[in-house]
Amino acid sequence: MQSLLSNRTNTNTLIESVKIKSVYQSASPIAQDISLQLRKKTRSFCSIFRKIVKEIPLVMKKGVSGIRICCSGRLKGAEIARTECGKYGKTSRNVFNQKINFAPAEVSTRYGILGVKVWISYSKKKGDVLYPKRTKYSKYRKYRCSRGCKPDGTKLGYGRYGTKSCKAGRLSYRAIEVVRRAIIGQFHCAMSGEFSRISLLPGNLQK
Repeated sequence: MQSLLSNRTNTNTLIESVKIKSVYQSASPIAQDISLQLRKKTRSFCSIFRKIVKEIPLVMKKGVSGIRICCSGRLKGAEIARTECGKYGKTSRNVFNQKINFAPAEVSTRYGILGVKVWISYSKKKGDVLYPKRTKYSKYRKYRCSRGCKPDGTKLGYGRYGTKSCKAGRLSYRAIEVVRRAIIGQFHCAMSGEFSRISLLPGNLQK
């Protein structure tokens, strides 16, 4: 098989077999199985989903936290296409720190094409975090500000840790605007001093 694919594609093809403990731990076999059953018209989508739900609790002990299945098209030869979805367990698609396996499949029937989508979410391991944890400020920095700082954050203080307001870890828009204006003012003053020095040079005066 490997040599046949290599000759057909003119590339070095390598085939490796991967052993899966359960079919319900991967989304691709489930999507292919559902599409095959829908093509043969042996079962409806609801009965197929009920069968999968019976097997999922056995797999949840092995790292699966939930499954979501959606099928769209002219189901059962309906005149208007619709989408039927079913889920079991925790299947959050709005977070980035959760591993999700997704697989689509298509079924060609006499009424058109049916689409099948399968999501399988895996349980998180301890310590597997993709974003840094929020840490508290140290006792030295918390609730302290330098001299001349107001508690509402409208006046800045330049202390040991740089520009900051009295509210721990936060700077108001007014404080940021004050810093911006101060930096621009110092820049203009420095540049005007440089121009005055250049104009007062002896060579420039003779010209």
